[in-house]
Amino acid sequence: MFARKLTVVVSLALAILTAAGGTASARPRGDQPASGKPTPAELRLREYQKPFLDPRADNGEYVAPPSSDPHAGHHGQESATTSTDATAMPPESGGRWDYLPSLPSDFNAVHVVASPTGKILLVAGSGNNKVNFEAGSFTSYIWDPVTNERRMIPTPEDLFCAGHVLLPDGRALVGGGTSAYGPFLGSTAMYAFDFETEVYEPVTRLQVGRWYPSVITGPDGRQLFVGGFDETGKKTNIAEIYDPVADTTTTLPARRTFPNYPRIHLAANGKYFQATTATPGFWDPFASTYQKVGGGTAAAPNAMASCFVGDVRDQNLMVMGGGWPATNTTRIIDLDAPQPTFRPGPTLGAAKAYLSCVNLPDGTLFEANGGSDNKVAAASPEAAILQNHTSAWTPAAPLPAGEHRLYHSLLFLLDNGQVISMTSNPLGGTSRSSSLLVYSPPYLFTGQRPIVTQAPVEVAYGGTYPVAATATGGTVDRMTVTSAPSPTHSMDSNQRYLSLPVVNGQIAIPTSRTILPPGWYRLWAVDSLGRPSVAHWIHLT
Repeated sequence: MFARKLTVVVSLALAILTAAGGTASARPRGDQPASGKPTPAELRLREYQKPFLDPRADNGEYVAPPSSDPHAGHHGQESATTSTDATAMPPESGGRWDYLPSLPSDFNAVHVVASPTGKILLVAGSGNNKVNFEAGSFTSYIWDPVTNERRMIPTPEDLFCAGHVLLPDGRALVGGGTSAYGPFLGSTAMYAFDFETEVYEPVTRLQVGRWYPSVITGPDGRQLFVGGFDETGKKTNIAEIYDPVADTTTTLPARRTFPNYPRIHLAANGKYFQATTATPGFWDPFASTYQKVGGGTAAAPNAMASCFVGDVRDQNLMVMGGGWPATNTTRIIDLDAPQPTFRPGPTLGAAKAYLSCVNLPDGTLFEANGGSDNKVAAASPEAAILQNHTSAWTPAAPLPAGEHRLYHSLLFLLDNGQVISMTSNPLGGTSRSSSLLVYSPPYLFTGQRPIVTQAPVEVAYGGTYPVAATATGGTVDRMTVTSAPSPTHSMDSNQRYLSLPVVNGQIAIPTSRTILPPGWYRLWAVDSLGRPSVAHWIHLT
Protein backbone atom coordinates (compact mmCIF):
# COMPACT_ATOMS: atom_id res chain seq x y z
CA MET A 1 0.00 0.00 0.00
CA PHE A 2 2.82 2.41 0.87
CA ALA A 3 4.49 1.71 -2.49
CA ARG A 4 1.22 2.37 -4.32
CA LYS A 5 0.69 5.68 -2.52
CA LEU A 6 4.29 6.71 -3.21
CA THR A 7 3.82 5.90 -6.89
CA VAL A 8 0.63 7.96 -6.97
CA VAL A 9 2.34 10.96 -5.36
CA VAL A 10 5.31 10.78 -7.74
CA SER A 11 3.00 10.37 -10.75
CA LEU A 12 0.91 13.30 -9.60
CA ALA A 13 3.97 15.49 -9.24
CA LEU A 14 5.12 14.56 -12.73
CA ALA A 15 1.64 15.28 -14.11
CA ILE A 16 1.62 18.72 -12.51
CA LEU A 17 5.03 19.54 -13.96
CA THR A 18 4.03 18.18 -17.35
CA ALA A 19 0.78 20.16 -17.41
CA ALA A 20 2.27 23.38 -16.12
CA GLY A 21 5.65 23.19 -17.75
CA GLY A 22 7.10 23.89 -14.30
CA THR A 23 5.71 27.47 -14.16
CA ALA A 24 2.41 29.21 -14.68
CA SER A 25 3.84 31.23 -17.56
CA ALA A 26 4.64 28.05 -19.47
CA ARG A 27 1.01 26.91 -19.44
CA PRO A 28 -0.41 26.68 -22.98
CA ARG A 29 -2.57 29.67 -23.95
CA GLY A 30 -3.37 29.02 -27.57
CA ASP A 31 -1.68 31.50 -29.90
CA GLN A 32 -2.09 34.63 -27.74
CA PRO A 33 1.13 36.68 -27.90
CA ALA A 34 3.15 37.86 -24.93
CA SER A 35 1.56 41.33 -25.18
CA GLY A 36 -1.80 39.85 -24.26
CA LYS A 37 -3.47 41.24 -27.39
CA PRO A 38 -5.46 38.69 -29.40
CA THR A 39 -4.03 37.61 -32.71
CA PRO A 40 -6.13 37.56 -35.88
CA ALA A 41 -6.35 33.77 -35.58
CA GLU A 42 -7.62 34.08 -32.03
CA LEU A 43 -10.21 36.65 -33.04
CA ARG A 44 -11.43 34.33 -35.80
CA LEU A 45 -11.72 31.48 -33.30
CA ARG A 46 -13.71 33.65 -30.91
CA GLU A 47 -16.17 34.41 -33.71
CA TYR A 48 -16.36 30.71 -34.56
CA GLN A 49 -17.18 29.79 -30.95
CA LYS A 50 -19.88 32.43 -30.42
CA PRO A 51 -22.81 30.42 -31.88
CA PHE A 52 -21.99 27.50 -29.60
CA LEU A 53 -21.66 29.49 -26.36
CA ASP A 54 -24.46 30.56 -24.05
CA PRO A 55 -24.89 34.27 -24.90
CA ARG A 56 -25.94 35.06 -21.32
CA ALA A 57 -23.08 33.27 -19.57
CA ASP A 58 -20.30 34.95 -17.61
CA ASN A 59 -17.15 34.23 -19.62
CA GLY A 60 -14.60 34.49 -16.81
CA GLU A 61 -12.99 37.70 -18.05
CA TYR A 62 -14.03 39.55 -14.89
CA VAL A 63 -12.53 39.30 -11.40
CA ALA A 64 -15.24 39.11 -8.78
CA PRO A 65 -14.82 41.36 -5.74
CA PRO A 66 -15.06 39.94 -2.20
CA SER A 67 -18.54 38.58 -1.57
CA SER A 68 -21.05 40.77 0.27
CA ASP A 69 -23.08 37.70 1.18
CA PRO A 70 -23.78 37.86 4.94
CA HIS A 71 -23.37 34.10 5.13
CA ALA A 72 -19.99 34.08 3.35
CA GLY A 73 -16.68 33.46 5.05
CA HIS A 74 -17.98 30.97 7.61
CA HIS A 75 -16.08 27.73 7.33
CA GLY A 76 -15.13 24.76 9.46
CA GLN A 77 -17.66 23.04 11.72
CA GLU A 78 -20.25 25.72 12.41
CA SER A 79 -23.91 24.68 12.46
CA ALA A 80 -26.62 25.51 9.97
CA THR A 81 -28.81 28.58 10.34
CA THR A 82 -32.45 28.77 9.30
CA SER A 83 -33.79 31.17 6.70
CA THR A 84 -36.08 33.75 8.32
CA ASP A 85 -38.47 34.37 5.42
CA ALA A 86 -41.74 35.59 6.92
CA THR A 87 -43.66 34.32 3.89
CA ALA A 88 -42.34 30.75 4.18
CA MET A 89 -44.93 28.00 3.83
CA PRO A 90 -45.24 25.30 6.53
CA PRO A 91 -42.27 22.93 6.22
CA GLU A 92 -44.47 19.84 6.31
CA SER A 93 -46.01 20.98 3.01
CA GLY A 94 -43.30 23.08 1.38
CA GLY A 95 -40.07 22.01 3.03
CA ARG A 96 -37.54 24.51 4.38
CA TRP A 97 -34.33 26.22 3.29
CA ASP A 98 -31.43 26.64 5.71
CA TYR A 99 -27.95 28.10 5.43
CA LEU A 100 -24.82 26.04 5.93
CA PRO A 101 -21.48 27.75 6.55
CA SER A 102 -20.45 29.19 3.20
CA LEU A 103 -17.59 28.14 1.01
CA PRO A 104 -14.57 30.46 0.73
CA SER A 105 -15.62 33.53 -1.25
CA ASP A 106 -12.81 32.97 -3.77
CA PHE A 107 -13.78 29.33 -4.39
CA ASN A 108 -16.23 28.91 -7.28
CA ALA A 109 -17.45 25.32 -7.13
CA VAL A 110 -18.65 24.27 -10.57
CA HIS A 111 -18.35 20.47 -10.41
CA VAL A 112 -19.51 17.94 -7.78
CA VAL A 113 -19.04 14.20 -7.31
CA ALA A 114 -20.48 12.44 -4.24
CA SER A 115 -19.02 9.17 -2.95
CA PRO A 116 -19.91 6.20 -0.72
CA THR A 117 -17.31 7.42 1.80
CA GLY A 118 -19.65 10.28 2.66
CA LYS A 119 -17.17 12.76 1.24
CA ILE A 120 -18.05 15.07 -1.64
CA LEU A 121 -15.55 16.38 -4.17
CA LEU A 122 -16.06 20.03 -5.12
CA VAL A 123 -14.04 21.18 -8.13
CA ALA A 124 -13.43 24.74 -9.29
CA GLY A 125 -10.17 24.48 -11.23
CA SER A 126 -9.57 28.10 -12.25
CA GLY A 127 -13.15 28.78 -11.18
CA ASN A 128 -14.26 30.72 -14.26
CA ASN A 129 -11.54 33.26 -13.51
CA LYS A 130 -8.96 34.07 -16.17
CA VAL A 131 -6.62 35.59 -13.57
CA ASN A 132 -6.54 32.27 -11.71
CA PHE A 133 -5.87 30.46 -14.96
CA GLU A 134 -2.97 32.72 -15.88
CA ALA A 135 -1.52 32.25 -12.39
CA GLY A 136 -1.87 28.45 -12.58
CA SER A 137 -4.09 28.59 -9.47
CA PHE A 138 -6.49 25.62 -9.54
CA THR A 139 -8.54 24.46 -6.55
CA SER A 140 -10.71 21.62 -5.31
CA TYR A 141 -12.19 20.89 -1.90
CA ILE A 142 -13.25 17.75 -0.09
CA TRP A 143 -16.36 18.31 1.99
CA ASP A 144 -17.88 16.04 4.63
CA PRO A 145 -21.49 17.23 5.07
CA VAL A 146 -21.85 15.34 8.38
CA THR A 147 -18.91 16.98 10.14
CA ASN A 148 -18.80 20.01 7.80
CA GLU A 149 -15.05 19.56 7.45
CA ARG A 150 -13.61 21.10 4.27
CA ARG A 151 -10.07 20.55 3.02
CA MET A 152 -8.43 22.13 0.00
CA ILE A 153 -7.03 19.51 -2.38
CA PRO A 154 -3.99 20.03 -4.64
CA THR A 155 -5.43 20.21 -8.16
CA PRO A 156 -2.93 19.31 -10.91
CA GLU A 157 -4.51 20.97 -13.95
CA ASP A 158 -7.35 23.32 -14.80
CA LEU A 159 -10.38 21.04 -14.51
CA PHE A 160 -12.81 23.93 -14.96
CA CYS A 161 -15.53 22.88 -17.43
CA ALA A 162 -14.46 19.22 -17.38
CA GLY A 163 -16.77 16.21 -17.40
CA HIS A 164 -17.02 13.86 -14.41
CA VAL A 165 -18.77 10.89 -12.84
CA LEU A 166 -18.31 8.41 -10.00
CA LEU A 167 -16.53 5.33 -11.34
CA PRO A 168 -17.80 1.83 -10.51
CA ASP A 169 -14.75 1.39 -8.24
CA GLY A 170 -15.72 4.43 -6.14
CA ARG A 171 -13.23 6.97 -7.49
CA ALA A 172 -14.28 10.18 -9.20
CA LEU A 173 -13.30 10.37 -12.86
CA VAL A 174 -12.65 13.94 -14.05
CA GLY A 175 -11.75 14.43 -17.72
CA GLY A 176 -11.22 17.46 -19.93
CA GLY A 177 -11.15 21.06 -18.77
CA THR A 178 -9.64 24.37 -19.84
CA SER A 179 -6.30 24.88 -21.58
CA ALA A 180 -7.00 28.51 -22.61
CA TYR A 181 -9.53 31.28 -21.98
CA GLY A 182 -11.10 33.48 -24.67
CA PRO A 183 -11.17 31.63 -26.97
CA PHE A 184 -11.65 28.51 -24.88
CA LEU A 185 -9.50 25.49 -25.69
CA GLY A 186 -10.27 22.01 -24.40
CA SER A 187 -7.88 19.94 -22.31
CA THR A 188 -6.98 16.25 -22.56
CA ALA A 189 -6.51 16.06 -18.77
CA MET A 190 -7.82 12.93 -17.07
CA TYR A 191 -7.68 12.05 -13.37
CA ALA A 192 -9.30 9.59 -10.99
CA PHE A 193 -9.77 11.15 -7.57
CA ASP A 194 -9.33 8.66 -4.71
CA PHE A 195 -11.66 9.57 -1.83
CA GLU A 196 -9.61 7.52 0.63
CA THR A 197 -6.20 9.07 -0.10
CA GLU A 198 -7.75 12.37 -1.24
CA VAL A 199 -5.37 12.54 -4.19
CA TYR A 200 -5.94 13.07 -7.92
CA GLU A 201 -4.39 10.03 -9.59
CA PRO A 202 -3.35 10.61 -13.22
CA VAL A 203 -4.86 8.08 -15.62
CA THR A 204 -4.63 7.73 -19.40
CA ARG A 205 -5.41 11.09 -20.95
CA LEU A 206 -8.24 11.76 -23.34
CA GLN A 207 -7.39 11.43 -27.02
CA VAL A 208 -9.34 14.61 -27.79
CA GLY A 209 -9.25 17.84 -25.78
CA ARG A 210 -12.65 18.60 -24.27
CA TRP A 211 -14.14 21.79 -22.82
CA TYR A 212 -17.81 21.26 -21.80
CA PRO A 213 -18.05 17.48 -22.37
CA SER A 214 -20.71 15.16 -20.98
CA VAL A 215 -19.68 11.83 -19.41
CA ILE A 216 -22.11 8.91 -19.18
CA THR A 217 -21.44 5.51 -17.61
CA GLY A 218 -22.54 2.74 -19.94
CA PRO A 219 -23.97 -0.72 -19.24
CA ASP A 220 -20.49 -2.26 -19.30
CA GLY A 221 -19.11 0.17 -16.68
CA ARG A 222 -17.09 2.21 -19.20
CA GLN A 223 -17.47 5.97 -19.55
CA LEU A 224 -18.58 7.68 -22.76
CA PHE A 225 -17.12 11.17 -23.36
CA VAL A 226 -19.15 13.30 -25.77
CA GLY A 227 -18.93 16.84 -27.11
CA GLY A 228 -17.15 20.06 -26.22
CA PHE A 229 -14.46 22.25 -27.76
CA ASP A 230 -11.28 20.34 -28.57
CA GLU A 231 -7.68 21.43 -28.02
CA THR A 232 -7.88 23.69 -31.10
CA GLY A 233 -11.08 25.36 -29.89
CA LYS A 234 -13.26 23.67 -32.52
CA LYS A 235 -16.40 21.63 -31.81
CA THR A 236 -15.44 17.99 -31.72
CA ASN A 237 -17.61 15.34 -33.34
CA ILE A 238 -15.43 12.54 -31.93
CA ALA A 239 -16.68 10.43 -29.02
CA GLU A 240 -14.40 8.26 -26.94
CA ILE A 241 -14.71 5.55 -24.32
CA TYR A 242 -12.68 5.27 -21.12
CA ASP A 243 -12.16 1.79 -19.67
CA PRO A 244 -11.35 2.20 -15.93
CA VAL A 245 -10.22 -1.42 -15.57
CA ALA A 246 -7.73 -1.36 -18.45
CA ASP A 247 -7.07 2.40 -18.06
CA THR A 248 -7.45 3.02 -21.79
CA THR A 249 -9.23 5.57 -23.96
CA THR A 250 -10.59 4.59 -27.38
CA THR A 251 -12.15 6.85 -29.98
CA LEU A 252 -15.36 5.54 -31.55
CA PRO A 253 -16.22 5.39 -35.26
CA ALA A 254 -19.35 7.54 -34.90
CA ARG A 255 -18.97 11.19 -35.91
CA ARG A 256 -21.73 13.44 -34.60
CA THR A 257 -21.71 17.00 -33.29
CA PHE A 258 -23.70 17.81 -30.15
CA PRO A 259 -24.26 20.97 -28.11
CA ASN A 260 -21.74 21.75 -25.39
CA TYR A 261 -22.55 19.71 -22.28
CA PRO A 262 -25.19 17.74 -24.19
CA ARG A 263 -28.04 16.37 -22.10
CA ILE A 264 -27.52 12.70 -22.91
CA HIS A 265 -29.04 9.79 -20.97
CA LEU A 266 -28.52 6.04 -21.22
CA ALA A 267 -31.85 4.55 -22.32
CA ALA A 268 -33.23 1.11 -21.53
CA ASN A 269 -32.64 0.03 -25.13
CA GLY A 270 -28.90 0.51 -24.64
CA LYS A 271 -28.70 3.60 -26.82
CA TYR A 272 -27.86 7.11 -25.66
CA PHE A 273 -30.77 9.53 -25.83
CA GLN A 274 -29.83 13.12 -26.70
CA ALA A 275 -32.61 15.33 -25.36
CA THR A 276 -31.88 18.95 -26.04
CA THR A 277 -31.50 19.94 -29.67
CA ALA A 278 -34.05 20.58 -32.38
CA THR A 279 -33.48 16.98 -33.46
CA PRO A 280 -33.46 14.84 -30.29
CA GLY A 281 -32.99 11.14 -30.71
CA PHE A 282 -31.36 7.81 -29.88
CA TRP A 283 -27.67 7.60 -30.67
CA ASP A 284 -25.60 4.44 -30.97
CA PRO A 285 -21.97 5.62 -31.01
CA PHE A 286 -20.74 2.08 -31.66
CA ALA A 287 -22.91 1.38 -34.71
CA SER A 288 -22.89 5.05 -35.77
CA THR A 289 -26.70 5.30 -36.02
CA TYR A 290 -29.08 8.06 -34.94
CA GLN A 291 -32.86 7.65 -34.67
CA LYS A 292 -34.67 11.00 -34.48
CA VAL A 293 -37.80 11.52 -32.39
CA GLY A 294 -40.46 14.20 -32.68
CA GLY A 295 -41.47 17.10 -30.46
CA GLY A 296 -38.05 18.61 -29.74
CA THR A 297 -37.31 22.13 -28.64
CA ALA A 298 -35.14 24.91 -30.02
CA ALA A 299 -34.45 26.45 -26.58
CA ALA A 300 -30.81 26.97 -25.65
CA PRO A 301 -29.50 23.49 -24.81
CA ASN A 302 -26.99 24.65 -22.19
CA ALA A 303 -29.66 26.41 -20.14
CA MET A 304 -32.35 23.75 -19.68
CA ALA A 305 -32.67 20.75 -17.37
CA SER A 306 -33.48 17.09 -18.09
CA CYS A 307 -34.35 14.26 -15.70
CA PHE A 308 -36.11 10.92 -15.62
CA VAL A 309 -39.41 11.30 -13.76
CA GLY A 310 -40.15 8.46 -11.35
CA ASP A 311 -38.82 4.93 -11.75
CA VAL A 312 -36.25 4.82 -14.53
CA ARG A 313 -37.77 1.55 -15.75
CA ASP A 314 -40.78 3.58 -16.91
CA GLN A 315 -38.43 5.62 -19.13
CA ASN A 316 -40.33 8.91 -18.75
CA LEU A 317 -37.79 11.65 -19.45
CA MET A 318 -38.58 15.34 -18.94
CA VAL A 319 -36.84 18.43 -20.31
CA MET A 320 -37.73 21.71 -18.66
CA GLY A 321 -37.17 25.44 -18.89
CA GLY A 322 -34.32 26.98 -20.84
CA GLY A 323 -33.78 30.12 -22.87
CA TRP A 324 -33.54 32.52 -24.61
CA PRO A 325 -36.07 33.97 -23.86
CA ALA A 326 -36.59 31.83 -20.79
CA THR A 327 -39.58 29.49 -20.83
CA ASN A 328 -41.80 27.80 -18.23
CA THR A 329 -42.60 24.85 -20.47
CA THR A 330 -41.71 21.21 -19.94
CA ARG A 331 -41.83 18.26 -22.32
CA ILE A 332 -42.02 14.55 -21.54
CA ILE A 333 -41.11 11.58 -23.69
CA ASP A 334 -41.62 7.87 -23.04
CA LEU A 335 -38.42 6.35 -24.38
CA ASP A 336 -40.05 2.89 -24.38
CA ALA A 337 -43.00 3.90 -26.57
CA PRO A 338 -43.29 2.33 -30.05
CA GLN A 339 -42.79 5.79 -31.57
CA PRO A 340 -41.26 8.00 -28.87
CA THR A 341 -42.35 11.64 -29.21
CA PHE A 342 -42.09 14.59 -26.85
CA ARG A 343 -45.43 15.85 -25.55
CA PRO A 344 -46.25 18.88 -23.39
CA GLY A 345 -45.64 18.41 -19.69
CA PRO A 346 -46.73 20.30 -16.57
CA THR A 347 -45.99 24.02 -16.66
CA LEU A 348 -43.32 25.36 -14.32
CA GLY A 349 -44.17 28.03 -11.78
CA ALA A 350 -41.77 30.47 -13.44
CA ALA A 351 -40.04 30.95 -16.76
CA LYS A 352 -36.39 30.20 -16.16
CA ALA A 353 -33.14 28.84 -17.46
CA TYR A 354 -30.28 27.41 -15.34
CA LEU A 355 -32.76 25.37 -13.31
CA SER A 356 -31.90 21.89 -12.07
CA CYS A 357 -33.90 18.78 -11.14
CA VAL A 358 -33.19 16.11 -8.53
CA ASN A 359 -34.76 12.68 -8.02
CA LEU A 360 -35.74 12.48 -4.34
CA PRO A 361 -35.68 9.13 -2.49
CA ASP A 362 -39.49 9.06 -2.11
CA GLY A 363 -39.85 8.99 -5.91
CA THR A 364 -40.78 12.64 -6.42
CA LEU A 365 -38.86 15.13 -8.55
CA PHE A 366 -37.59 18.43 -7.08
CA GLU A 367 -36.70 21.46 -9.19
CA ALA A 368 -35.11 24.75 -8.15
CA ASN A 369 -32.54 27.39 -9.18
CA GLY A 370 -32.46 29.50 -12.33
CA GLY A 371 -33.94 32.74 -13.58
CA SER A 372 -35.33 34.56 -16.60
CA ASP A 373 -31.86 36.00 -17.34
CA ASN A 374 -28.35 35.62 -16.01
CA LYS A 375 -28.73 38.70 -13.82
CA VAL A 376 -29.31 38.91 -10.08
CA ALA A 377 -32.48 40.95 -10.62
CA ALA A 378 -33.86 38.20 -12.87
CA ALA A 379 -33.14 35.31 -10.48
CA SER A 380 -36.15 33.18 -9.59
CA PRO A 381 -36.76 31.92 -6.03
CA GLU A 382 -39.34 29.45 -7.36
CA ALA A 383 -39.04 25.77 -6.41
CA ALA A 384 -41.48 22.88 -6.82
CA ILE A 385 -42.03 19.15 -6.40
CA LEU A 386 -43.57 16.80 -8.99
CA GLN A 387 -45.33 13.68 -7.71
CA ASN A 388 -45.31 11.85 -11.04
CA HIS A 389 -45.19 12.51 -14.77
CA THR A 390 -48.97 13.06 -15.03
CA SER A 391 -49.34 15.47 -12.10
CA ALA A 392 -48.92 19.23 -11.79
CA TRP A 393 -46.02 20.83 -9.95
CA THR A 394 -46.64 21.47 -6.25
CA PRO A 395 -45.01 24.70 -5.04
CA ALA A 396 -42.19 24.25 -2.55
CA ALA A 397 -40.62 26.77 -0.22
CA PRO A 398 -38.93 29.48 -2.33
CA LEU A 399 -35.23 30.20 -2.05
CA PRO A 400 -34.45 32.71 0.74
CA ALA A 401 -34.86 36.36 -0.13
CA GLY A 402 -31.80 37.88 -1.75
CA GLU A 403 -30.38 34.56 -2.97
CA HIS A 404 -29.71 33.75 -6.62
CA ARG A 405 -28.77 30.54 -8.40
CA LEU A 406 -27.97 31.29 -12.04
CA TYR A 407 -25.19 30.23 -14.43
CA HIS A 408 -23.04 27.41 -12.98
CA SER A 409 -25.63 26.67 -10.28
CA LEU A 410 -25.76 23.18 -8.78
CA LEU A 411 -28.48 21.11 -7.10
CA PHE A 412 -27.80 17.67 -5.60
CA LEU A 413 -29.01 15.16 -3.02
CA LEU A 414 -27.19 14.38 0.25
CA ASP A 415 -27.07 11.06 2.09
CA ASN A 416 -29.52 12.42 4.69
CA GLY A 417 -32.21 13.22 2.09
CA GLN A 418 -31.60 16.97 2.04
CA VAL A 419 -30.72 18.86 -1.16
CA ILE A 420 -27.82 21.28 -1.63
CA SER A 421 -28.14 24.39 -3.80
CA MET A 422 -24.92 26.25 -4.50
CA THR A 423 -22.97 28.51 -6.88
CA SER A 424 -24.14 31.36 -9.09
CA ASN A 425 -22.16 33.30 -11.68
CA PRO A 426 -24.33 36.17 -12.96
CA LEU A 427 -23.35 38.03 -16.08
CA GLY A 428 -20.47 40.42 -15.46
CA GLY A 429 -18.91 38.38 -12.68
CA THR A 430 -19.51 41.02 -10.00
CA SER A 431 -22.09 39.28 -7.78
CA ARG A 432 -21.03 35.66 -7.52
CA SER A 433 -22.57 33.72 -4.64
CA SER A 434 -20.63 31.52 -2.23
CA SER A 435 -23.58 30.82 0.06
CA LEU A 436 -24.46 27.18 0.73
CA LEU A 437 -28.19 26.50 0.89
CA VAL A 438 -29.69 23.23 2.08
CA TYR A 439 -33.29 22.27 1.36
CA SER A 440 -35.17 19.88 3.65
CA PRO A 441 -38.10 18.34 1.73
CA PRO A 442 -41.49 17.95 3.43
CA TYR A 443 -40.80 14.29 4.22
CA LEU A 444 -38.31 15.44 6.89
CA PHE A 445 -41.10 17.17 8.85
CA THR A 446 -43.65 14.35 9.15
CA GLY A 447 -42.31 12.37 12.08
CA GLN A 448 -39.53 9.92 12.80
CA ARG A 449 -37.80 8.48 9.77
CA PRO A 450 -37.23 4.77 9.12
CA ILE A 451 -33.89 3.31 10.17
CA VAL A 452 -32.18 0.67 8.03
CA THR A 453 -31.16 -2.26 10.25
CA GLN A 454 -30.16 -4.75 7.57
CA ALA A 455 -29.00 -4.24 3.99
CA PRO A 456 -26.28 -5.63 1.73
CA VAL A 457 -23.29 -3.67 0.48
CA GLU A 458 -22.24 -5.82 -2.48
CA VAL A 459 -25.09 -6.73 -4.83
CA ALA A 460 -25.28 -8.46 -8.21
CA TYR A 461 -27.67 -8.20 -11.15
CA GLY A 462 -30.72 -10.40 -10.61
CA GLY A 463 -29.80 -11.15 -7.01
CA THR A 464 -32.18 -11.13 -4.04
CA TYR A 465 -31.07 -9.79 -0.65
CA PRO A 466 -32.56 -9.62 2.84
CA VAL A 467 -33.34 -6.12 4.10
CA ALA A 468 -34.93 -4.73 7.24
CA ALA A 469 -35.85 -1.34 8.63
CA THR A 470 -37.74 0.01 11.60
CA ALA A 471 -40.57 2.50 11.12
CA THR A 472 -42.67 4.54 13.54
CA GLY A 473 -46.34 4.82 12.66
CA GLY A 474 -45.88 3.11 9.32
CA THR A 475 -44.44 0.13 7.53
CA VAL A 476 -41.49 -0.22 5.18
CA ASP A 477 -42.71 -1.93 2.04
CA ARG A 478 -40.17 -0.58 -0.42
CA MET A 479 -36.54 0.29 -0.80
CA THR A 480 -35.55 2.90 -3.35
CA VAL A 481 -32.32 3.46 -5.25
CA THR A 482 -30.78 6.72 -6.40
CA SER A 483 -27.55 7.31 -8.31
CA ALA A 484 -24.43 9.01 -7.00
CA PRO A 485 -24.71 12.75 -7.75
CA SER A 486 -22.23 14.25 -10.23
CA PRO A 487 -23.82 17.54 -11.35
CA THR A 488 -22.38 20.46 -13.26
CA HIS A 489 -23.90 23.31 -15.30
CA SER A 490 -27.48 22.48 -14.21
CA MET A 491 -27.25 18.88 -15.39
CA ASP A 492 -26.48 15.34 -14.20
CA SER A 493 -26.74 12.89 -17.09
CA ASN A 494 -26.22 9.82 -14.87
CA GLN A 495 -29.05 10.59 -12.45
CA ARG A 496 -31.77 7.96 -12.00
CA TYR A 497 -34.26 6.59 -9.44
CA LEU A 498 -35.74 3.13 -8.96
CA SER A 499 -38.19 1.59 -6.47
CA LEU A 500 -37.79 -1.98 -5.18
CA PRO A 501 -40.70 -3.63 -3.32
CA VAL A 502 -39.84 -5.48 -0.13
CA VAL A 503 -41.29 -8.99 -0.50
CA ASN A 504 -40.90 -11.46 2.36
CA GLY A 505 -38.12 -9.30 3.76
CA GLN A 506 -36.12 -9.27 0.53
CA ILE A 507 -35.46 -7.00 -2.44
CA ALA A 508 -34.62 -8.13 -5.98
CA ILE A 509 -31.99 -6.24 -7.96
CA PRO A 510 -32.91 -5.66 -11.63
CA THR A 511 -31.18 -7.76 -14.26
CA SER A 512 -30.73 -4.95 -16.77
CA ARG A 513 -27.43 -3.07 -16.89
CA THR A 514 -29.01 -0.32 -18.99
CA ILE A 515 -31.45 0.42 -16.15
CA LEU A 516 -28.73 0.53 -13.49
CA PRO A 517 -25.19 0.55 -14.91
CA PRO A 518 -22.49 -0.97 -12.67
CA GLY A 519 -21.40 1.18 -9.77
CA TRP A 520 -22.27 2.64 -6.38
CA TYR A 521 -25.84 3.63 -5.51
CA ARG A 522 -27.73 4.94 -2.50
CA LEU A 523 -30.33 2.58 -1.02
CA TRP A 524 -33.18 4.11 1.02
CA ALA A 525 -35.88 2.56 3.17
CA VAL A 526 -39.15 4.41 2.48
CA ASP A 527 -42.11 3.86 4.77
CA SER A 528 -45.84 3.93 4.01
CA LEU A 529 -45.97 7.64 4.93
CA GLY A 530 -43.34 8.48 2.31
CA ARG A 531 -40.53 9.11 4.80
CA PRO A 532 -37.07 7.95 3.66
CA SER A 533 -34.26 6.70 5.87
CA VAL A 534 -30.72 7.97 5.71
CA ALA A 535 -29.04 6.45 2.65
CA HIS A 536 -27.14 3.16 2.76
CA TRP A 537 -24.68 2.71 -0.11
CA ILE A 538 -24.66 -0.45 -2.22
CA HIS A 539 -22.16 -1.57 -4.86
CA LEU A 540 -23.69 -3.15 -7.96
CA THR A 541 -21.46 -5.41 -10.06
